[in-house]
Amino acid sequence: MYANLRPVRAYAALLDSSPLKNQLVEGTDMIIVRELTGGIYYGMPRGISGEGAEMRAVNTMTYTRAEIERVSRMAFRLAQGRRKKVTSVDKSNVLENSQLWRRVVVDIAREFPDVALDHMLVDNCAMQLILKSAAVRHSSDREHVRRHPER
Repeated sequence: MYANLRPVRAYAALLDSSPLKNQLVEGTDMIIVRELTGGIYYGMPRGISGEGAEMRAVNTMTYTRAEIERVSRMAFRLAQGRRKKVTSVDKSNVLENSQLWRRVVVDIAREFPDVALDHMLVDNCAMQLILKSAAVRHSSDREHVRRHPER
């Protein structure tokens, strides 16, 4: 339950059903792995308070090292049975939470020396998946450790 596995595969018979050009979608085969039991969904404090112009909402994103380790191991295990590649997607340029994720994923990667690890910022990842999908397609079968449920 802690890991949401989202396979992404383009089937030839369905290529014309995609809103994207066929050549952008063709050959896509990857799994996105998301953490589901921590983070912004369950962090405290949370809620809506105040009235009028003073109204505000708060959600707190918090993860433990153990939560990050288990979902990371899931991604690396999946990668071992595929093309041996994990791309960790985060927002470590602006969030301390993501900086911890990156550190822990690097630590876990040492347990899987047969799997390559790279990192990508979430905004860049979204752009790469659409604009340069041919490049992504050639290095497809990436297991993405994605930890931004707010997106």
